[in-house]
Amino acid sequence: MKRHLKLALVFCLTAGLLLSACSKKPTNNPTTPTDSTTPPATQQGQPVKGGTYTVASTGDASNLNPILYQDTGSAAIIDKVFDSMLVRNEKLEFVPRLATELPKVENNGLKWTFKLRNDVTWQDGVKFTSKDVKFTFTAILHPTYTGVRASGLTSLKGAQALRSGYSAVKADIADKKVTQEEGEKKMMDAWNAWVASDAIQTPDEYTVIFNLDKVFAPAMSNLGTRWIIPEHKLKDQLGAKMKDSEFNRAPLGTGRFSFVEWKPGERIVLKANDKWFGGRPNINEYVLKIVPDANTAMAALEKGEVDEAAIEFENFDHFKGNVQNVNVIEWQGLSYQQLTLDLQNDFFKDVNVRHALAYAINKDNLVKNLLMGHGAAAWSHGTPQRWDYNPDVFKPAYNKAKAEELLDAAGWKKGADGIRAKDGKKFAFDLIFVNSSKLYTEAAQVVQSEWKAIGIDVNLKGVDDATLLDLSDAGNPDRKQPAVYIYGWSLGGEPDSTSIWTCEGSFNDIGYCNPKIEELMTKGKETVDQAERTKIYKEIQGILAQDQPYIWLWFANDIVGLNKRVKGPIAGGPQGLDWNIEKWWIEPAK
Repeated sequence: MKRHLKLALVFCLTAGLLLSACSKKPTNNPTTPTDSTTPPATQQGQPVKGGTYTVASTGDASNLNPILYQDTGSAAIIDKVFDSMLVRNEKLEFVPRLATELPKVENNGLKWTFKLRNDVTWQDGVKFTSKDVKFTFTAILHPTYTGVRASGLTSLKGAQALRSGYSAVKADIADKKVTQEEGEKKMMDAWNAWVASDAIQTPDEYTVIFNLDKVFAPAMSNLGTRWIIPEHKLKDQLGAKMKDSEFNRAPLGTGRFSFVEWKPGERIVLKANDKWFGGRPNINEYVLKIVPDANTAMAALEKGEVDEAAIEFENFDHFKGNVQNVNVIEWQGLSYQQLTLDLQNDFFKDVNVRHALAYAINKDNLVKNLLMGHGAAAWSHGTPQRWDYNPDVFKPAYNKAKAEELLDAAGWKKGADGIRAKDGKKFAFDLIFVNSSKLYTEAAQVVQSEWKAIGIDVNLKGVDDATLLDLSDAGNPDRKQPAVYIYGWSLGGEPDSTSIWTCEGSFNDIGYCNPKIEELMTKGKETVDQAERTKIYKEIQGILAQDQPYIWLWFANDIVGLNKRVKGPIAGGPQGLDWNIEKWWIEPAK
């Protein structure tokens, strides 16, 4: 889950509900675990079994392990191969999946009990039990775990102390107070003791209990919506060993579809899971077909060679009015795009300089000319689709004169060549973007032009998805040259974004650190009342807009074309498009 359109890519900040919502009556092994309310069917007919559903994608997956992946190409596959205890429906409400009901919450919000289905098997026939759930969480907190999700589990009893202990031991190893071997043993002993504690209990095969250190408002999502991995397949591949596991390229889940093959750069193939506890999907086979660019994807859609492809904004009218075999579906999603600044670099440390860079960009023109009106300008972290959105934040609307005034005041003066410099250093850097995206390529060109107009020398650097991920990672030793990156975030129903905006957040690659944000993030997680939480997160959005650690660009609508042979209760929304794909079907050729 790392970044959205840091590969046309999604990092899902998982969602939560208030503790007061946890009062659903128990049911025993519901037959349709994803049901709550069914969206209006866009295409009518009688469901039939069979057929292959092919999706054209410009991005391949990178890792199909639910606790290691960082991108949407991977998430799209993982979501179909694996299950979580809870899922969200089209209204972002929680409904049971591997669980039989919403969790029972006791001890003033510190004890969460999930009852699990007893009719679930892994795709190799092994029974799914509470041990798999516990294994998933304990694997993430292993001392040599190589993923980015450990910081999201610090609400579990003793987990924060465990991670702090790891840090202390690693410091001792670095200071040569203990040997590497001694330090590793110390961390493993601490982990084993934590695993044996009452942080996560499994009193029987179909009950798992999570005990927390303190009230944690996003716990419903944080605990319930994580994809579960099989203990019997991975128990001998914990920590760093898991990074190179074959499982990451040939996964085994409990989900609606089973993995068949992955040919990197070509396709990923799944097949319907005949033994899925919710009932076998109607579609026989799901294929993610990797294509070089959006134009290739749309051409394949128009020719009927694929069933689904994203439609570029400038092609909307063509597909809507002229392509008879395609239905066009448009909705406002949960994502935004931004220019990401490295606040550790001298160019971007001054907030007034960041404001100047923002004032120099005409966001309304970007929405009008690049998105063709299918979206809106973005000004801070958040999404209009969610209850915490704050529309009344600082909005540095396009003002070239104001931008130049701020740069002059900050000591960045124009030279004879028109480029600004300060203390003998020119204001010059790379703007890095994914070059397989026409939208990002054009956005980069516009930004380059607008920043050049205020005296900044911007070098465009188009790269592939994986390279952008690597270059923008704060831990990458090659990230030495000053740069700005174009990518975005896709958010979930829960507003907690600790992992992005706190000083030590696992997705904070820009060096942003504001003590007030730290305080508010903590308060937001410990506040149960939604009205109070709304105030907290609106204040956070206001501070971020003032600090401008990103230059927010736009909220873009999602537009997808579907071949008309695809039938079912299909409707795009906050959860995307194919959240209920098990109910879709392929109309047989006439």
